[in-house]
Amino acid sequence: MKHFTKFFFVLFLAVTVWSPVLAQEKPAMHWKNIADWHYIRTNNNSLSPDGQWLAWSSGPTEGDLTLTVKYTRNATSYSFSIGVISTTAQFSEDGRYVAFRESMKDKDAKAARKAKKPLTTKLQLVSLVDTAKVAFERINNFSFSGENPNWLAVGLSAAEGASRGENSPRGTDLLLYHMESKTTYNVGNVSEYSFNKGGNLLAYIVDAQGQNGNGIWIRDMETGITTPVDVDKAQYKRIRWNDEGSAFALLKATKDEAYAGDIYHVIGVRQIKGAPFSKVNYMGLEDADFPAGKGISEHAPPYWSEDLNTLFFGIADLEKKPESKTTDSASTDSTKTDRANQIASRPSSGRPGASNSNSDQTLPDMIIWNWQDTRLQSAQQVQENRDKNFSYAAAYHVDSDQFVPLADQDMRSVSIGPKQIYAIGYDYRPYEVENNLSGQSHVDVYLIEIETGKKTLLLENHFQNASRTMAFAPNGQHLAYYKDGTYYSIDLKSRQHHALTTNVNASFVNA
Repeated sequence: MKHFTKFFFVLFLAVTVWSPVLAQEKPAMHWKNIADWHYIRTNNNSLSPDGQWLAWSSGPTEGDLTLTVKYTRNATSYSFSIGVISTTAQFSEDGRYVAFRESMKDKDAKAARKAKKPLTTKLQLVSLVDTAKVAFERINNFSFSGENPNWLAVGLSAAEGASRGENSPRGTDLLLYHMESKTTYNVGNVSEYSFNKGGNLLAYIVDAQGQNGNGIWIRDMETGITTPVDVDKAQYKRIRWNDEGSAFALLKATKDEAYAGDIYHVIGVRQIKGAPFSKVNYMGLEDADFPAGKGISEHAPPYWSEDLNTLFFGIADLEKKPESKTTDSASTDSTKTDRANQIASRPSSGRPGASNSNSDQTLPDMIIWNWQDTRLQSAQQVQENRDKNFSYAAAYHVDSDQFVPLADQDMRSVSIGPKQIYAIGYDYRPYEVENNLSGQSHVDVYLIEIETGKKTLLLENHFQNASRTMAFAPNGQHLAYYKDGTYYSIDLKSRQHHALTTNVNASFVNA
């Protein structure tokens, strides 16, 4: 016992003496260590549709990353090097395959950036049954075939040195890989593609040199038969299937000598299976109900209503070409010469280094503030691109051949409800100045009948919460909102408001 006590005292003394020494020898954290920190990229996690596989990217702050694919029911997991760029893996519907991007290694990526060369990406398709891999080089995008687990579509990047001008063709090779037979089919000049929900149909857009053969096509993935839907010397984009996968809509751009930009049409395709498909082509410019000076917007993807009787899309300002003025060419040239001589003969400003050349004068940037602006200038600057690409929601009832505007200059924000019976419109104009100054959000809320476009005031000076939205019931017939600590519902047909939580012994305010 005496020896044990002596040993314990010596051990305690050694630990007491050496602990500060060890603490002092531990190196201090340096800012350069940040590059070596390892962490999971939380924005790139994915789960297979059957819930049996989980994938995530991880690695250092700077350097090469790893994709981990783990089976959720035991310890089985696979790790794959994915290069310097984080990626989100996609799983096939049956959970048998996983596909992910593999970028260049960190060292190679830095060299490519230094040489101003593009960073290339390849696709890895991995069988989770036996980890067999198939690689596709220089890919742009990829997609599994919806609920059909047999196909993988791979859109390739444009060839190096290909023309990238405004009028250059956007189409590249599209590879259709059949995973069971390991067979690859090539479709050329494809700029956009989309499988329907069932994965048995593929809609794709051809965009070729000189617009030869441009159009929208449908491929039956079971038979391999392709059918042209609309073929024209035009550009097509923004394919959007309905939820059932039985119809889709897209935009078509054509030229018109009277307008500065492209003229957009909405093309709607329905009744695809079982009968010859029905196609709708709506432009609106010759429609008496269509707003003057407006056209169909390129920035809002069109889509079908649930009953396939209405197409929804956006409209925006349409700029006409200025009228050409006939002038005498000699007189015009003389005027230009006189103007140039006047500028050249101007005296210098007297400032040191001042020059008579206009090209040497730097004009200052100016931001003009107006006390009548409803939005602060800082907000206008941040929202400039949003304003430039803004689209007003609109509808076209196909069977009745009727155009109905839903949003307008006064009511820009519109939310279309389920079943497409009603929409909700938000009018901020009466409160916009105060909202910008206080940071709060007050609004007048209107009910819009989609069939007729009729607007009815539901809530006046309504205070919105942080989400700035109101919840529709799944049947599209009721709306829920919050006011002064109580939740309410509105029967949209009768316009009756009902308090839902008045008799609930609880507080709905986060104190």
